[in-house]
Amino acid sequence: MLSVLCLRAAFVPTEFQVCIGRLEAEVKERSAQVDALNAQLEETQAEKSQLVEQLASINSLLEASQTKKEEDNNEVGNSLSV
Repeated sequence: MLSVLCLRAAFVPTEFQVCIGRLEAEVKERSAQVDALNAQLEETQAEKSQLVEQLASINSLLEASQTKKEEDNNEVGNSLSV
């Protein structure tokens, strides 16, 4: 689309050519911003995946600890009733 505008710019006054130049520069800048945001999003998603894995690991450890505690309590209870 911009290339068509550039071709037409040859037939329009300089003011419009300057305006088109500014618009093209703005498009480049916004494109760079989009690229940066996409990179940041990928990094954030990778961090989220790591945190989800860590959370699953912590939950596993907590569950194992709770099970061990219950088993120990049962053993103490069984030894007291004997």
